[in-house]
Amino acid sequence: MYKITIGMPTYDDFDGVYFTINAIRLFHPEVVDDIEFLVVDNHPSGLHAAMVKDFVKNIGGFYVPFDKWTSTSVGKNLVFKFANAPYAMCVDSHILIAPGAIARLIEYFEQNGDCRDLLQGPLLNNNMTVSTHFEPVWRGQMWGTWSSDKRGRDRDSPPFEIPMQGTGLMACRKDAWLGFNDLFRGFGAQAGYIHEKYKKAGRRTICLPFLRWMHRFGRPDGAKYQVSATDKFRNYIIGFKELNLDTEPLFAQFKPAIKENKMIEIVAEVEDKMSPTPSVACLMMTYNRLPHGSKLLNEAIHSFHQQNYKKKELIVVNDCPGQIINYDHPDVVVINVSRRFESLGDKFNFAASFTRADLLCIWDDDDISLPWRLSQAVERLGDHRCWQPEAHWAMNNDVLTYVDMRGQLPAKGIFTHELFDQVGGFLSSSYGIDRDLQSKMLASGSARRQSLSREKCSYIYRFHGTGSYHHTGAIDKYEKVGELKIAECIFIPEPYWISDYVRLVENAGQTAETAPG
Repeated sequence: MYKITIGMPTYDDFDGVYFTINAIRLFHPEVVDDIEFLVVDNHPSGLHAAMVKDFVKNIGGFYVPFDKWTSTSVGKNLVFKFANAPYAMCVDSHILIAPGAIARLIEYFEQNGDCRDLLQGPLLNNNMTVSTHFEPVWRGQMWGTWSSDKRGRDRDSPPFEIPMQGTGLMACRKDAWLGFNDLFRGFGAQAGYIHEKYKKAGRRTICLPFLRWMHRFGRPDGAKYQVSATDKFRNYIIGFKELNLDTEPLFAQFKPAIKENKMIEIVAEVEDKMSPTPSVACLMMTYNRLPHGSKLLNEAIHSFHQQNYKKKELIVVNDCPGQIINYDHPDVVVINVSRRFESLGDKFNFAASFTRADLLCIWDDDDISLPWRLSQAVERLGDHRCWQPEAHWAMNNDVLTYVDMRGQLPAKGIFTHELFDQVGGFLSSSYGIDRDLQSKMLASGSARRQSLSREKCSYIYRFHGTGSYHHTGAIDKYEKVGELKIAECIFIPEPYWISDYVRLVENAGQTAETAPG
């Protein structure tokens, strides 16, 4: 069991990754066996990617590709999400850490087991002076100005609270990371935002004087990713609105770089994205469906696109080694993981932690959701925190049957992210996890159950006749599926339905038999 995960986001920076990790391996031998190395590659199709991936694999690290969008923030969020140790430190991919600092950080965590604060340390400048923190003062297009507190000059000084700091090195308990807003894009707006977020949550940002680090700022060839004033402004607007901070100073800071009408346009776009209409994240877990089950994925994704509810996203988690799903759509995020989750519950919990949507919905990769599923669920949820339908369509070998599930709760409904977190999410198991989750939600007293008439049913549950495996059944089914042969491939979905399912259920509504749940 690792004691700490040290992870870094990267974008076409093999040299930085190589020297950052090897400097840790060479100059921190006393703890190197306690460290999990994790690299999040934000440009896995880039020139540097193959070398980065091979290097990480050769040292026994964990390589995570992510190219849904370019953002220095998303990689840092993913470091904490994928960390397998109880503590995590996120560093830029061009950082040197002072000898002994990691061992002392682990010791600090172990001596302060209930610490929920954000931990940082002094930046060592090239002349070996220290910058212990940022003062919350604007400098150009950046909120924060380097400053030095004399308490940080001696590495053995006691820890002390700071207002903010550069985000090149940050550490906290894995479960204490509050995260950057998922709407952030490109570069900018991290410093200050994350510190204010901890402050508003009743936590602190602590400077540990021993946790000294150096940062490679200079790049003769420049950064490989885009750095733009519009991305910075947009991110600041998002962050300030989320935290209820005054956005007026942003206009003065960015006026020299962005025209006023463009800034107004960006604000309107952000306000639309952050509107009070609840957002829904559909969580789709998939494993080894390819190539024969590709039609299932195409149909499940098409079901999502057919939804008449607008504020939605689909989170696809694929943890089948050797099978890569590439799909470029603004409402769909595909996360390809190079090693399988220990259980289906862990996989679902990871997907839920990835999104900040208000509502969560399970989106099985072998079933069909009719176009009104999400809008119906949100409407019927009302002021409750969980809504579960008690009827659905079942399809076995292309035959539709109306199933009345009164008294039972199949996981076909919708629930708030808040309630999901409150009840502890899914069990770390692969059997009976939906029933357990529903029982916990019922016990909360805020769940609503409703039967649905045939014409209102919005879900087609498929069991036999899909041409692929089904998870329902034996207690060891998850493990058995993991033993199936894997055909390595890259799959680009082409969403479609092989049948007009709306027409099918309309016709079946007149003739189909009713099966008891």
